Amino acid sequence: MKQLGDAILGLVLTIIGAALFLMNVHVSSFSFFYVYHGVSIGGILMILLIVSFITLIVKNNWVTRSIFIGLCILFLVSVIASIHFYIAYISAFKLVLILGTLALGIGLLLKSLVFTKDPTLKEEEKKEA
Repeated sequence: MKQLGDAILGLVLTIIGAALFLMNVHVSSFSFFYVYHGVSIGGILMILLIVSFITLIVKNNWVTRSIFIGLCILFLVSVIASIHFYIAYISAFKLVLILGTLALGIGLLLKSLVFTKDPTLKEEEKKEA
């Protein structure tokens, strides 16, 4: 029963800590087209995605499917790479409270879900002795 209470408390603290942390994260300079040394990677990937989609419709085999899936993954990575995140200016005390709440919640979740002892092991050990 204690493990269930730890799991619920850990989940609540993790949600609160993550919400407080995400309220202080700001996003700027978002665009779908990631530019690397003057070359628009996202634009090139968009053209390749369109061509591979047409190829996938015309000739559907494992090669065209894997190329299309690979290009989709690369496009998502380029979109994520074009996003700039920064944390708002907050005091160190607030930051420690937020990160402490998040870490405590994750720790309680891990403790209750991963590092639990199986009660049947003790019963089997008693029977063997």
